[in-house]
Amino acid sequence: MVTHIRKTTAAYYEISFDLSRVKGREMKFDVHCQRKGVQIHTLKNAVKGNSYVDMSPVEKKIFALNVVNGGTWSRMVSTVEAAKLKYTDSDTRAIEVAVPDQMTTKNADIFLIVNDPNGKKTSVQMRNKSLDSREKIILGKQADNKLKQFIVLIEPDSPYCIYSRVK
Repeated sequence: MVTHIRKTTAAYYEISFDLSRVKGREMKFDVHCQRKGVQIHTLKNAVKGNSYVDMSPVEKKIFALNVVNGGTWSRMVSTVEAAKLKYTDSDTRAIEVAVPDQMTTKNADIFLIVNDPNGKKTSVQMRNKSLDSREKIILGKQADNKLKQFIVLIEPDSPYCIYSRVK
């Protein structure tokens, strides 16, 4: 099953729509390709989604994954910027994140994402807290150096996001 999903999604296009201009809650559409041998797997409609604040924890984790993967969804509905990091302790792999003024003292979702480049393992941890201007995050020991690790901070009301890959 995993092999089939990887083959099916190995090359894809991501199409996004600005649903704020659509009357009602839903937009129907068809996607066609003139190139022979290309199979199209798609939804047949787009539905206005919840704002970030109204998302379930699972939807918020998917949103954070979209941020680190450069997806258009997160960039259409939020401001996404690179985080400025300072490594403070190599033993505990502690980092200090420079939090932009518009996020300071606000409650934010903090994600730690560990991703296997081969697609075999992805872990997303999430917590919520009020942010300091310099937020300290302890990453802990990394068992496998081949894994990619990211941090994502999202202020839900804006939503404003900062993220970075960590070493």
